[in-house]
Amino acid sequence: MRLAVKPTRMELLGLRKRLKLARRGHELLKQRRDELMRRFLGVIKDSKVHREKVEKLLDASYKTAAAARASMEEGEFGNSLIIEKSSFVDITVKNVGGIWLPRISLSEPPKPAYGLAGTPGRLDAAVSGMRSLLPELIKLAEIEHTIRALASEIALTRRRVNALEHIMIPRLEETIRYIEMKMDENERAEFSVRMKIKEIVEKSAGRSIQF
Repeated sequence: MRLAVKPTRMELLGLRKRLKLARRGHELLKQRRDELMRRFLGVIKDSKVHREKVEKLLDASYKTAAAARASMEEGEFGNSLIIEKSSFVDITVKNVGGIWLPRISLSEPPKPAYGLAGTPGRLDAAVSGMRSLLPELIKLAEIEHTIRALASEIALTRRRVNALEHIMIPRLEETIRYIEMKMDENERAEFSVRMKIKEIVEKSAGRSIQF
């Protein structure tokens, strides 16, 4: 479906400029889409590796905590898990290639309320394992948020590429062809009129000479 414009030379020149710009933008967006896909696949790979690492650490920590619980009274174990000081995270954002990505860091680790004396070594090991696991969980959250941000940007860029490729550029090309056709028709019509006028003038001139 062509654009609703008048078939004039000025419109034709303007549409040719728009078509050139649209083709250039289409090429740049395709390059951006491909680069985003490359980065996306890389982050997916990092996420898989880091998730496996976190799952192994979680499994080890749970096993250690279960062993510690088995060697303690129920109430004693529950009281030992009270946190004296909660941890805090710092969240900032960074613009990477036009995409705002989070940067999450642990500002202060949690501090348990109990002392090391009078508690089983297994409990100390379990708590220590959990504390060391927290930065890895935060890192995994950052990676997975980056995946979602990249996926969203890839989808948006793909829609723009498709809109240019299947809608805007074809419309511009069709409109340009229409205007060129109309201008050719007008030129042929004007040429026919000029030739007719010339023929009439020549006949009139011949009659004047005979007369």
